[in-house]
Amino acid sequence: MSGPRALPAGHRRRWRLVLAVDRYRWWLLGLGVGLVALLVLTSCSAFNDDRGIGDAPADQQPDADRKVWPMPDQFANIAGLCIGGNGVYVTTREAAPAVVADDPECAPGGALAVDEAPE
Repeated sequence: MSGPRALPAGHRRRWRLVLAVDRYRWWLLGLGVGLVALLVLTSCSAFNDDRGIGDAPADQQPDADRKVWPMPDQFANIAGLCIGGNGVYVTTREAAPAVVADDPECAPGGALAVDEAPE
């Protein structure tokens, strides 16, 4: 019998890669488990849990009066309010609010105008 057979150059590189992965197998497995554990632990953060999910500041809601147009059952209600002369209209469905710049309904006598109480 002759000695071990010599591998072609391409095969030697492939075996070198397989041996390198085999040598660092436990290190790579530990790194993968650590990354998964890090993702799991940071996704369940209790940041701002007393206010809810903590994604939006709850203290910056406008206190302006709202005009609400109730709709029949199964239809979206519409609410409107004025913020700085701009009309903001929202619905109870998953739609973005509509903003009307310089809304005439915010002017005195408009549908969204806030009636000033006499002093």
